Amino acid sequence: MPITTEDDFDIITDYNKTPEELLTELFNLKNGTDYSPEQFTFGEPELSTVENRNTNIRMYGRQNTGMRGSALLHYNRVSAIDLLEKSDNILLYSDEVFFTDFIPQINEKFGILLRKEDVVEHELTPLDPLNPEDSREIPLTFKMNHKIFFGSIILKMIHVGVDLSEDYPESELDGFVFP
Repeated sequence: MPITTEDDFDIITDYNKTPEELLTELFNLKNGTDYSPEQFTFGEPELSTVENRNTNIRMYGRQNTGMRGSALLHYNRVSAIDLLEKSDNILLYSDEVFFTDFIPQINEKFGILLRKEDVVEHELTPLDPLNPEDSREIPLTFKMNHKIFFGSIILKMIHVGVDLSEDYPESELDGFVFP
């Protein structure tokens, strides 16, 4: 479980897990416990009134797991803007129709585990196949009830393929010698 500590905060660094796994991991870290996500259910995130925390969520003990009752947790969800610190905002378009068709690419790019139900879905306007320079700005908007991330960022959809003008700048060829 990759974690670092910074100014009295324990920081999760591996976001390639479900929100329930991440919340349980952080709870275990702070409390010195070793519970599994299957022992809990979580309510909906709400704005926190606790200083230095932006979110409250109720964690419930699941029946027949040795847990009972509930606890109100206070933590900071991650702003979508913070994702851009890890990678650029470029998505490679091939034939995607809906925004959620990009989820595997987004997960790989940012090292997270998004599911279709985590983001606001929208239909994409296709890129012009005859114009390799065509691009579109598209929003990545997390649903209000996402337990780990909040907010929205703009991603840029471009054509898949090699950009000859940037990837191969050497245009002077000198290899033909006819006998």
